[in-house]
Amino acid sequence: MKNLFQILPSDFFKPLTSKYKQEYADCILLLFRSFKPELSYGVNREIIIKTLTEYYEVDDREMTFDDSTYITDARGKANGTLAALKACGWVEYEQETNHQLNVILREYTIPVIESMIKVIREEEAEYQGIISQIHASLQNRELYGRPYELVIKGVQENTERLGSELKKLNIGIKRHMDQQTNEMGAAEILEHFFEYHKNIGSKAYLRMKTSENISYFRSSIIEKIEDILASAQVMDRAVAGYMEIEQVEDREAAYDDLVNLLLDVKSSFYRLDDIIEEIDRKHARYMRNAVAR
Repeated sequence: MKNLFQILPSDFFKPLTSKYKQEYADCILLLFRSFKPELSYGVNREIIIKTLTEYYEVDDREMTFDDSTYITDARGKANGTLAALKACGWVEYEQETNHQLNVILREYTIPVIESMIKVIREEEAEYQGIISQIHASLQNRELYGRPYELVIKGVQENTERLGSELKKLNIGIKRHMDQQTNEMGAAEILEHFFEYHKNIGSKAYLRMKTSENISYFRSSIIEKIEDILASAQVMDRAVAGYMEIEQVEDREAAYDDLVNLLLDVKSSFYRLDDIIEEIDRKHARYMRNAVAR
C-alpha cells in the first residue's frame, strides 16, 4: 500500500501552512471554481491570472514569495501565487498546439480541494439513501451475473460510507453540545436550539430513526449476504470478478478475501448499533440541557 507522500509532493501542504495560508486557500478555491464550466480541469493561464488579480485588488497588503522582494501589485501577487502553487505540485502547465498555455489541476489535488469545500460548508451527515442502496442492490437478482462488480463491491463501499456518516452525525451532535455554555443568554440558547433542530434534529437524526432506520433493513441485508456465502455459483463468479478488478492472481487468496469482506459487512450492521446508541444518548442529553438552561 502506498503512503500519502508517494503520491503528494513533499511541499504540497506548504502553501496552507505559510503566513499567507488564507490567501493561498482562497486562491485554490477560486482556481477550482474557474475549472467548473470547462470540459477538463484546465484553463487558459491568462484567465487564471485575471481571476487571482481581481482577488488581490481588494487588498494592497505586501506579500513576498522569496523572503526578500515584497510585492503590492495585484497582478504580481497573482503570478507569485500561481508560481508557488505550481512549485508545490497543486497545478501544472500544459501548452496546446496553438501555443496557448493552460493551467491544469493535478489529479490528486481534486479530492483535496473537494474536502476543503466540505469542511468550509460544514456539511451535515448525509446518509439518506445509502442503506436503501445497499438493500436494493442485494435484492436485484439481475445483478448477480457479475456479483462482485455489481453488488458486493458497492455494498462494501456503501457500508463503510454509512458508518462514516453516522460517526459524523455523532460528532456533529457533540459539537453542538460543546457550544452550549453557561454564559449563553436565553435568546442565544433558543437560537442555538432551533439551529440544532434544523440542521440535525429534523434532518439527519429524524431520518436515522424513521426512513433510514437500519433495523428496518438489517435482517434482509444479512440474509442476502448469507445467501451469497452459501451459493457456490455466486461465489465462483464473485471470486472471478474480485480477481480481475483487485488484480489478485491466487484464487484461494481471493476467495478468503471475499469471504472476509462479506463477513465484515455483515458484522458492521451489528456494530452500527453502538454508534446509534451513543447518538441517541447525546441527542437526548442535548435536548435536556437546552430545556434546563
